[in-house]
Amino acid sequence: MEMTKKFKLGILVCLVIILGNMGARFFLVKDQIDQVAGLQQTLSEIRNPPGFHRILTKETGAGLKKDLEEIYGKIPSAFHLTDYGTDIRTLMDKNGLIIKDSLVFIPAEVQVPNLLRFNTRVAADGSYPDIKAFLADVSNLPGLVYINTAQLARQKNDRSRIQLTLDLSLIFQKALHLDIRDFSNEE
Repeated sequence: MEMTKKFKLGILVCLVIILGNMGARFFLVKDQIDQVAGLQQTLSEIRNPPGFHRILTKETGAGLKKDLEEIYGKIPSAFHLTDYGTDIRTLMDKNGLIIKDSLVFIPAEVQVPNLLRFNTRVAADGSYPDIKAFLADVSNLPGLVYINTAQLARQKNDRSRIQLTLDLSLIFQKALHLDIRDFSNEE
């Protein structure tokens, strides 16, 4: 008889624990599950706005190809690298900036075939309006010019002067190899 009471008490304790867990899940975890589901729905709506279709049709594929060709057409060839160096120096002079360092273009890796990337650092001193005008001019250079970082620091000895350190990336097309036979008149 003693054993059956202990057994019944053990079963009762197990049932209370199971019901307590179910209640806790229902009341406590259900709110979290609903909140996560709502956040997933919001994220889905942000990623796929109304009218957005993930299916790539011939028409949309042709439109994307046209857009990519247009962007690719704006990328200058690598032969223009020295022109960009000259343009940057000219813009610095135009905006009254004092050049602190020479421009050195360092090749960097690009994950896209037929493209080259060169990084350079521009160091100059000038007034805030001059630096602001220079940055606007650099961002309006033709082709693909990315401003990776721009650091401004006030000069200690002249509070009206600011030192600019600018890291740029320039993107160019690789020069296509031309075979001399392409220009021959041989049939």
